[in-house]
Formats: sequence, structure tokens, C-alpha cells
Amino acid sequence: MSHATCLATYRTGGEATVPIRVALSNDYDIVKCGLEAMLRDHADRVQVLDDQEARVVPPDILLVDTFGRLTPNDDMLRRLAQDTDAKVVVYGWHPPESVAHDYGVAGVVPRDVTGTELADALVTIHEAEDASGAAGGRRARWRGAGHGLSAREAEVLTLIVRGLSNQEIAERCLLSANTVKAYIRTCYRKIRAEGRSQAVAWGVRHGFAAEDALTPSGSGRA
Repeated sequence: MSHATCLATYRTGGEATVPIRVALSNDYDIVKCGLEAMLRDHADRVQVLDDQEARVVPPDILLVDTFGRLTPNDDMLRRLAQDTDAKVVVYGWHPPESVAHDYGVAGVVPRDVTGTELADALVTIHEAEDASGAAGGRRARWRGAGHGLSAREAEVLTLIVRGLSNQEIAERCLLSANTVKAYIRTCYRKIRAEGRSQAVAWGVRHGFAAEDALTPSGSGRA
């Protein structure tokens, strides 16, 4: 049995024709350097982005080091999985699938894998069917996912459609006012809205006024 576990139902056979882009979510240089060293011999399949590159080039996978054992109460990981457009992969001491799935992450990789096994796992997870396909029915989609909106952008747009002000959205989502403004800007750009009224109109047309708009939709039709 493979050391790596993917939460999706993934395809087997064939390798990526271009390297997948991986960003490392960790504040400690020693951990980043260690992971980069593990993947260095697999640059034909996995490209590790440094912090500056990751701000310019969107990563395919965000590899999150959980340090200790994964617990059911890691709000930061849950928010990270919701907010990023990349697939989030947990790297830790045998993180349980059931707990990782609750956060909405794409896969889990234990710390005791080799560099080759880590590269294999990341490629496998990257090639897995995403939320719009056969992801084992386990990863829910949110309204607007089909239009490129992240889960957090969709949440902010829903609250805009409901008439909340930026400050009210910030208080409800536990975000700063500047962070809310940033989500609004990226959301408007993706739906091609030039202002709040256009965004509201777009949201109403695409179901964001529905009572269940803040609930993930398994159909993914929005």
C-alpha cells in the first residue's frame, strides 16, 4: 500500500507533462529547505516555488506542514482550504483521512515518506479529479466555483447580495476590512463587475440570493 493517501478518486498511469507548481506553507526556513531538498531530484515533475514566486505564479498545490498531529479543531487549516484556489495537501505525522477530509483538503502525506514518494503523491493528487468531477463525492462545491470564485470570494459575494456592508462582512467572517476589500476586488474581476450594483445583479442571476447560498452545493452547477 502506498504511503500517500489521496482523498479523491484519482486516475492511475501517466505522469505530468509539465512540472506541477508546489508552494510550501511553513514559517520555518529549515522545514522549507528540507522539503525543497527532498523534491530537488524530481524537478521534472515538481517545481517548488519560493515565497516571492508564489505571489506571482499561482501554485497548483499548497503543501501545509501541520507540525504535530492533525486535530479536529484547526480553524486556520480549514480557512486555508476554503480560501486558496490551489489544492491543499497536509504533510504531517500520519494525519487521519477522516479529520483531513473535514477540512476539505485534497490529500494527506505522512512525514516518513521518501522524496520520491512525496513527489509521486503530489503528482497523483494534482492529477486527481477535482471538485467538478469524480472526487469520490466527498469534496463539495460552492456557488460560483465554476466561474473561478474561491469559497471565500463566493461567501463575500453572497453577503454583498444580501445587503451587508464591508464592515458587516468583516465582522461576520472574522476578517479585517482590508482583507474583505481584497476579496471584493478579486471577485469583481472574475465576474467582470465594475461596482457593487453589477455584482449584486450578477449574484442574483447566479443564485447567490438563495437562502442556501452559503451552503456548499454538491451539484456544482452555479
